[in-house]
Amino acid sequence: MRALVLAVALAIGSSAAYGHGDAAWIMDNVQTRFCRGPQDCRVLREGEAKQMGNTWTVNGHTVPRTNVFGTRDGTARYWACFEEPQLIRPRCLFIPDLF
Repeated sequence: MRALVLAVALAIGSSAAYGHGDAAWIMDNVQTRFCRGPQDCRVLREGEAKQMGNTWTVNGHTVPRTNVFGTRDGTARYWACFEEPQLIRPRCLFIPDLF
């Protein structure tokens, strides 16, 4: 029983920490707050974001031009926030060299 209580406490604690972790800058910015919470955003793997002219896609899904922003995490990483719950269709894209 003790192990179960500990496991639940760790699961709750880790999800709360993730919600305020590396992607917190997205929620802190008034312009990007609508992109969803930090729990819906993640760093993209190489090749997931592609530029085709003036259009960006993430895993083949087009990101509206008005929802493409510069990354503010101080790194050269690409980020995306996704629609819930599948985390497949991107809502916002964050590009490191776009300011």
